[in-house]
Amino acid sequence: MTSLPSASPRLNGVQEQGQGSSNSSRPVSSGVRSAFEATYPSSYGRGRESFHSLSRTSKPVDFSAPEVEEAMEVLRKLLCPVILRIVLRMRKIKRWPGENVMRVYTADSIIDAIRTSDSTIANWPEEILRLFAEEAEYFYLEPKEIIVYMNEWYVSTGIVVLLYGELNERTACLGSPTSLTGRPYDCRHSAQAVLCDQVVLCRDVSNSLIAARGYADVAVLPSRWVWDVINSYVLQHFGGSVLDCLKFAITPMCERIMRETYFPTSLVLRRSWMWSLFGSRDRIRLARLMTVKAFCIGDTLFCEGDRDPYMHIIRRGVIKVVVKNQPLLEFDSGSSFGEVSILFDEPRSCRAVASTMCEVYSLHRRHLMRYLRKRPMLYEAMIQAALERREKWLEDGKQRDVMGLAGLLAGVPCLSQSTERVRIALAMEAKAHVLPPNQTLFAKGTVCGHLFLIGRGSLMVETGTGDRSVRSTADFVGELCLHPHRWPTDVLTCTSVDGWSLSVDEILRALSSINADSQAVDICRQGIELYRAQHGEISVLEELADSTPPSPKAENGGDAAPRTKRATLSYSHDPRGLDELPVSLLAQAEGIYTSFDWKEYAMKDKSVFALRRRR
Repeated sequence: MTSLPSASPRLNGVQEQGQGSSNSSRPVSSGVRSAFEATYPSSYGRGRESFHSLSRTSKPVDFSAPEVEEAMEVLRKLLCPVILRIVLRMRKIKRWPGENVMRVYTADSIIDAIRTSDSTIANWPEEILRLFAEEAEYFYLEPKEIIVYMNEWYVSTGIVVLLYGELNERTACLGSPTSLTGRPYDCRHSAQAVLCDQVVLCRDVSNSLIAARGYADVAVLPSRWVWDVINSYVLQHFGGSVLDCLKFAITPMCERIMRETYFPTSLVLRRSWMWSLFGSRDRIRLARLMTVKAFCIGDTLFCEGDRDPYMHIIRRGVIKVVVKNQPLLEFDSGSSFGEVSILFDEPRSCRAVASTMCEVYSLHRRHLMRYLRKRPMLYEAMIQAALERREKWLEDGKQRDVMGLAGLLAGVPCLSQSTERVRIALAMEAKAHVLPPNQTLFAKGTVCGHLFLIGRGSLMVETGTGDRSVRSTADFVGELCLHPHRWPTDVLTCTSVDGWSLSVDEILRALSSINADSQAVDICRQGIELYRAQHGEISVLEELADSTPPSPKAENGGDAAPRTKRATLSYSHDPRGLDELPVSLLAQAEGIYTSFDWKEYAMKDKSVFALRRRR
């Protein structure tokens, strides 16, 4: 505070001089210094001294302090190489003006360089190579300038096309000629050459350091752009030579890299819901038993009905699930699938196709069962967890958009004229069932009073003439239930089945809200007549309708009864009464069927029995 009076006269003097020269034509710029110059244009130097004298601290900066010296050393290391590089480049340009001429290249230059090289992509169609060249980035390298670093990820590397000069590649990895000695292996590449193509196609890290020997011109094809072009080209043009190269050259290389570098660890099982049931030692042992697989674009992992004994965990890529030739959903990196199928050793209920280049970790059922059979308590807990997940999947399916019950109801003939709101209401009223295999779901001659939709598994419809038909995921049985009749065939569960059931009363109640019940009953009647025309008049037994018309109000004073209420008094062509007919499996259980020994069923190896039957 004592320095303010002594500085006031000087500031006042400067201000007076500034006012005297305020008509100066000096331009005013932005910033702190410009504002100060605008205020004191005639005596900037003296004003600056006065300004710093006001803001000077009582404790000056000690440049000999250890922290200051350390900071200066860090700045020196960071800035000196950049400054020296700029200075040296300017000196070279002045001394040798013709050495580093900026040459101009086109897409044809890149295509010619790729064609004349021994690259993996040298024989690819010109159309895809021209697409690669459209997004190329050109670099004019100085001597010893690095373009690719050791262990650099493929995303930042790209395919390097050498157009002019020479590049030096230094490799120090397993499998090189000097890997046992520890000395790096140097290789010189002259224009025209292609480098890092296998790194990008295998989506791996670079195992070499690439630098310019002298002045060199390179074009870098970005990795993301390369893969975008490959995926779109293979899907649009059905692959051709590109797909053959990926399948027979790149895919085996990816498997080898996974086995040597990215082998499965215990953390891989963390992606599966079985992770919480295993201990740390168990995870390590199971991880050692896992295998690695690589799939090309369009490869099929398994088809519907196949007994694929593997559970899969995706390391990288996208796998599409297809049901009835319709894409259902996609699994991306980190997803696991197939646990339920290998636990119960049942056929697959869908088809899995690789949408992109995929790398997966697979665990065989044989290794998992060998481990679980020694721990029955753990196996029982795992079976119970799997059944609960199946039941939860059915409950979630009532509101799910993908593979949801409302979407499946739209394919039922008698509900095709209903609105989406009605189908959603029916889906919420449906009952979920997890049914065991080799059971009679509907017996021949019993009342057809339910519509059953299959979410997973397969059913077999048998007739008296020996004809059989299998209905699997997204199919349904009992679609003609609205017209009174008996089941003309037996319906059996081939495998364990997850599905939903709706009674006739629930369906008619929902359809009557939009006055569509009569039309739905008529559709079912026409379906029964068509079935009779194909299999004979006595193939379907109809109910005899009650002669007494239904009352508009229920006996207990409830709502009005449906206009198409069915009567179940007697049956034509069958002397048996209702008490003598077997009860439907749906009436015995809702949710998980607990009367069945699921553990014993899961212990059996069905694939072995299937082979014996074929023999």
